[in-house]
Amino acid sequence: MSRTKVMLFDTHTLFRQCLRNMLMMEDFDVVEELDDINMLVERVIAVRPDLLLMDVSEARLRSTSIIESISSKAPEVRIVVLAEDKDILLVFDALRVGARGYITKEVDYARFIYVLRRVIHGEITFTPDLARKLVSELTTRYSSKNEPFALLTSREREILSLLVHGVSSTRDLAEKLGVTEHTVKFHFRNILSKLHLKNRAQVAAYAARYNAVAETDNEFVGLVS
Repeated sequence: MSRTKVMLFDTHTLFRQCLRNMLMMEDFDVVEELDDINMLVERVIAVRPDLLLMDVSEARLRSTSIIESISSKAPEVRIVVLAEDKDILLVFDALRVGARGYITKEVDYARFIYVLRRVIHGEITFTPDLARKLVSELTTRYSSKNEPFALLTSREREILSLLVHGVSSTRDLAEKLGVTEHTVKFHFRNILSKLHLKNRAQVAAYAARYNAVAETDNEFVGLVS
């Protein structure tokens, strides 16, 4: 069996060394360890590991942009986020920009290894406690009568999804949807009204935020039982 090449990023030396020793006892080879976040993107591109274990505890504000950069420049590298808490917004943001797993540092050894193997096999995977919290959050977002997103029609949600994926002009949206430009403008007016927004820039920002919910709902296949 071939061994999985892993890169570790964590600012805590002892924790990183423990991770390395634990992984080396399994079918993983730790090919590089980093504690400088400024070097992370550059080293991932150079080394091209199969898996990146990335601690976000010390750089929460930068973590999303770094994950996005790695996913864009080295899409074959599967990223698993390591964190000290169950921050649902961070989970959504990490998934939206390319992370494939999210593990809290309180998880036990067996589940930690299991999550990594599921990610290597192409699944989006979480630990059970986080999975339950995600499902609860998704259920609340979709069922709440007070949630503006729940008021959108399927066509309006489709427009939001296209915006997130870079389709922004009225003409391009019309072509993608197979409708007239007049119809697209009609849907935009409804979206602005329902979401209490003023312009397309605000709609695009809103779409980027809620795209994580839609993608998670479609790809939520890796729950650990």
